[in-house]
Amino acid sequence: MRVTSNYYAQILNSISATQKSEQTDIQQLATSKRVNRPSDDPTAAAQEVGNLASTADAAQYEQNISSAQSLLQSASSALSLVVTALTSAITQGVEAGNGTLMSAQMTQLASSISGVRDQVIGLANTSVQGVYLFGGTASGNPPFQLNAAPSTGVSYVGNSSVNSIPVGNNQSVQSNVPGDQIFAAATGNVMQSLTDLINAVQANSATAIQTATAEVQSAVSTVSLQQQIYGSATNQLTADNTSLQSETVSLKSQENSLVGADIATIATNLTLAQTSQQAALEAMAKVAPMSLLNYLQ
Repeated sequence: MRVTSNYYAQILNSISATQKSEQTDIQQLATSKRVNRPSDDPTAAAQEVGNLASTADAAQYEQNISSAQSLLQSASSALSLVVTALTSAITQGVEAGNGTLMSAQMTQLASSISGVRDQVIGLANTSVQGVYLFGGTASGNPPFQLNAAPSTGVSYVGNSSVNSIPVGNNQSVQSNVPGDQIFAAATGNVMQSLTDLINAVQANSATAIQTATAEVQSAVSTVSLQQQIYGSATNQLTADNTSLQSETVSLKSQENSLVGADIATIATNLTLAQTSQQAALEAMAKVAPMSLLNYLQ
């Protein structure tokens, strides 16, 4: 029996083809993708570039939202504690204004309200990971400091600017309210009202105590309103995040449609390729000795 060189070449070509097919199947199984280089499917590869860019943007926006939510929630919690502290000051102001307390009791109340002011200043200087929440964009240092010079007894060293965080294409959310708009607002100046109440109690002036207590009540309303703004922003971010999560799922589905591999089909193809390669190798094992014998003859 004579084995032609053409038959020999066919077997080699078959082995080469099955090896290539096997390598492709193994790579697709490893990556779960049918397109691993642009030449696999130029159109799908080009579309995947845009898909990956959109996915990266969505991931960044989700991260931005997570960071913003942390800041907003911390600020809202701080303002809630401020309202509690101010409510305590109001109670003490009412007690001081009833005209029945002794001098020592009035001194004790003034000291207690001073403690409330110190607590409020501490809350106004709340920071998260080194970022002071109520300093405007000057968030690297405590924005409120005790200072006897101004009538408020407290200086604001922040600014009136706001930070905005991108949460979508051409969409951003304001992530803070400057401290002067919260604690030194014309509609209810927190620091001024507390200092006025401290001075009124120290002076044991019923009229001044009543006026200062009303000021603190106005300050509570102002802070509560600002807290609602933070709550609304947090709710908006939650809705935006839900939308982004839905978009991410859609983009992942689109990516699978573009370049995803059919694992079951590829596994079957790999098995067939391996079987075909084994058959070709067995044929080669038979052909090679016969070819050598023909050569010797």
